[in-house]
Amino acid sequence: MALLTELERVSKTFRKLAARSADDDEAEKKLKQLLADVCTLIASDPAYPNLPADAVLKADNLLHSMVDAAYGESFEIDFVPSFAQGTGRPLVADSERESLAGSMGAGALSKLLPLLQSFGMAGGRANINDLLRNEPALQGPAPWGKIERPSEFSSPIARFRKRPAGQANTLPAPSPLAQAILHARLSASSTRSVSPIELCLPRGSSCLTLMGAGGYKNRDPVLSFFDLNEEDDEFCKEICTSPGLAGVATHLVVDSERKLAYVADDDRVKSYKYDVKVSFDAVLAKHTLASNNMGPLLLVENGSKILRGGKRGVELWNVDTLPDHGPDGKKKVGKGKFSIEDSWRDEPEDIEKSNGTSAHSTTPLHDDAVQPSVWIQLSGGQLVMAPKDRYSCWIADLESGLRPTTRFLGHGGYITQFSTSPDDHNQFLTACNDGVARLFDIREPLPRVSFDCGSSDEFLQSALYIHVDGLPLVISGGQRSQSVKVWDLRTKSIVYELATGNNSVTSLAWDAPRSTLFAATECEFMDRLGYNHDYRNARIPKTKWNSRQLGEDWAEQDEDEDEDMEDEEEDDDDDDDELGWPERAFHEENAFGYAFDCGQHRILRYKFGVDADPGVLPEYGDAMPGQSDNYF
Repeated sequence: MALLTELERVSKTFRKLAARSADDDEAEKKLKQLLADVCTLIASDPAYPNLPADAVLKADNLLHSMVDAAYGESFEIDFVPSFAQGTGRPLVADSERESLAGSMGAGALSKLLPLLQSFGMAGGRANINDLLRNEPALQGPAPWGKIERPSEFSSPIARFRKRPAGQANTLPAPSPLAQAILHARLSASSTRSVSPIELCLPRGSSCLTLMGAGGYKNRDPVLSFFDLNEEDDEFCKEICTSPGLAGVATHLVVDSERKLAYVADDDRVKSYKYDVKVSFDAVLAKHTLASNNMGPLLLVENGSKILRGGKRGVELWNVDTLPDHGPDGKKKVGKGKFSIEDSWRDEPEDIEKSNGTSAHSTTPLHDDAVQPSVWIQLSGGQLVMAPKDRYSCWIADLESGLRPTTRFLGHGGYITQFSTSPDDHNQFLTACNDGVARLFDIREPLPRVSFDCGSSDEFLQSALYIHVDGLPLVISGGQRSQSVKVWDLRTKSIVYELATGNNSVTSLAWDAPRSTLFAATECEFMDRLGYNHDYRNARIPKTKWNSRQLGEDWAEQDEDEDEDMEDEEEDDDDDDDELGWPERAFHEENAFGYAFDCGQHRILRYKFGVDADPGVLPEYGDAMPGQSDNYF
């Protein structure tokens, strides 16, 4: 057929290109074009989206080979730019990240400008201010005070974007709550946490679970539970435990019906019983499963079965017949004693030594299958998985050993997360390490919409696809860009970003019943011993919100005085010797109406609502320049 012939032509061109020198810039450009050509051939075929399986398979393998070569010695590309967009399949970008300054971030730019001046690249200009005034690409985003906001009740930690030219500023919101979210009407709070790995919040659950790492040099697994219905010190009540695994847990699933949280390291799976309604003072060890796999966990059949994928296939345990650790959580499970000889945990006595229950059954991998790295079960029962070490995902048949049945194309990195909305049974979202979130329809091989969350220069660990009273939104968490971004799927545009206190986002969770977003964030300016580094004195703008929150002796302004003060912000910023700011922070202190720095790992809570108080804001952290005793 014509499509196969054209794909083979591209394949031959790619093989010739890969033989060239790695420092051939022209070859790199042609490779990026070839990636786009494959997607164009797929989309332009008259039979699209109902293409023959062999054509989609060939395209999948070809794209994988090209992306793999892009990161290899042949091309040595750091980030493969998005290539699956096309007519009717837009790539949605963030306008503030399009310039050099916007892409680099404030901290990196502050290091670059003196170098440009010292090497004579300032065009003979006398100082950096002259350089900034005359080089638009080096001009960072405008201060928060000069950005239009849709409501006087919009949060000061929300930074709004201008709509693209020709697009209406707003579309009618389907409900007051939906409009409150579009206007960033929220209250925000935070709590300190261990080094976060993943959040899990099953739909309808009142308990948020965090899997993280703590202890000496973050060598110990930690499992934290947050009661979403009860406040404790201005945040959800929390209890935590250190699972008796031999290493830091890497996979988490939660059964909200049985009140069981399952965590897994490379050797075993352990479950812990919690109950926010009966007693939320402790959690109890329940099961230990002996596993021959290292891959992800999945609950199926309403939690009655738990699966673990890996190179040995798919292991299955029937939960309701499993032996447990008894009423006190201390009874041994399984024969023999688990060896802790190779454990990196600092306190070996904290490792529970049950070997655990072997899988009740194991389905070997199909000849065409690859072990999963991430997977999710859709509402229709289909299993979507990202194969390990491949740049794609597919629907897999569980009973036949994960045999691929439907393939989805267009990823330029490894998939890190899937997300679905209960209001949309046909679409799912992928977060990818090329910095792009992609929305797929299960009936089409190419993404319908791509969101350039990281501008092709940062990993994307977490992204959510949600509906709020019919309003479709995508929410992404930035690592290097240190913020949460909210995208409107109707207008195909970014609405605003939320400050995270200079922390990187590792995981997101949406609590629909309470209209609340949770972000697990990591402070990159704190080492594994809890010491902060690379801080300078903060230069806090003299604004209303900073005055209210930080308690400085700044004159509080009326709303009418805000505009005059905004024009003076840059001149009136003074170094504050009581507050610190990371030297390499992505945002400057004036990027948001309220400037705050976390200074440690935190869980941030953004609670949306028509009556939300924008004056409820996260506390400023205690990291300071030269500080050396901030141990967690």
